[in-house]
Amino acid sequence: LTADIVAPMTASGDSNSSIFQGQISKWNLRLTNIGTAPARSIYLKCNSPWLTIWDGSEKTGGETSLEDQAVSCVVSPSGTLMRLPMEDIGLKIDGEIQPGESFDVAIDVRASKSGKQSLYMLFRYDLASQKEGSNHTHRWLRKMFEVPVYPSVECHSSILPSFASLGEHILSLEISNLRNDKPHGLDLEVEAIMLASRNYAFEPLIPPVGSGVKRQTGIGWQERLSAHYKITGPFEESGVCHLHKDDLSFGESGLVTRKPAVESSHLDFLRLDRAYNEFRQIFNSHQKALARAALESDDQNAHPRSIAEIRRTNTSVLSGSEGDSIFDGTPEATSLSKLFPKSSQHETLVLICSWKSPDNSISGVHFITGISANPPSDACPIA
Repeated sequence: LTADIVAPMTASGDSNSSIFQGQISKWNLRLTNIGTAPARSIYLKCNSPWLTIWDGSEKTGGETSLEDQAVSCVVSPSGTLMRLPMEDIGLKIDGEIQPGESFDVAIDVRASKSGKQSLYMLFRYDLASQKEGSNHTHRWLRKMFEVPVYPSVECHSSILPSFASLGEHILSLEISNLRNDKPHGLDLEVEAIMLASRNYAFEPLIPPVGSGVKRQTGIGWQERLSAHYKITGPFEESGVCHLHKDDLSFGESGLVTRKPAVESSHLDFLRLDRAYNEFRQIFNSHQKALARAALESDDQNAHPRSIAEIRRTNTSVLSGSEGDSIFDGTPEATSLSKLFPKSSQHETLVLICSWKSPDNSISGVHFITGISANPPSDACPIA
């Protein structure tokens, strides 16, 4: 079995593997069976959550149950293990790739950091002649490649209480163009600003319609764009996370549309990042607990432990086991419910900036997380 990454075609008709920070590129993962036996049950493990797969099937269920489901094809709490879809893709036998056959899997690739990025893929597959459940060794395939990732935009936000209306907040957003991949033609355009939240909404603060002042969407090299929004809420809990979209292409109208977040794929990479970071944090805590236990076992012969040491050990074990909730499977670690917990008393907002180049050859998204809907005030509480 062999695997190749087929890069997309650029506007000039050439295949270019370089991408920009935050850019979402649609590539093809091409697998070919060059052996003499059919293969099945192909799994892919990545070194970080830099790709997503769409299996082509529509998710069923209500909006609330869809929020508990994992990102398409993801089968692990780390968000980096996926099962490749092999059904209804034109193979002679569904679920098996015969000798001499090949098939493509559409993937979305996004790099969250700039610079030269090393992307690793480890495939595991079985031979179709082997019986399921029997003791056998899996076969493995490793694929590594490096991609230069150029900087694109940089986003910063701040939120302050509004002095006009009680309970409202003003969100300020600054977007800078840091593109440097060529000597000229470095302009970028902001397509839309989106807010993901369960209980809050936003609307742009723009000049009145007919004032002659147009909203700026283009950003030249080393230029900065500022946008301001009014955050309203919290509203009555509906139990559904919504995505509020301010489409800047509408011009002066400032129309904000709303739809359930599960109907959009804008948050897929953020869901994978959250699961990956939580998994690494729990794994590192577990490794430290094992090292601490090994050190304590070595010191047992030196002197007996005191009651205080035993209590500290038991307390650390109990506190470290709280993170094991990501393995319970309900909801899934990469689900929308994990990204926006329903039981959270202090909800944090997620801001999404969608951008593109003027010729539409590149497009991407940047996330701003951890925005507090009720930021602490520095004012005197008695005033």
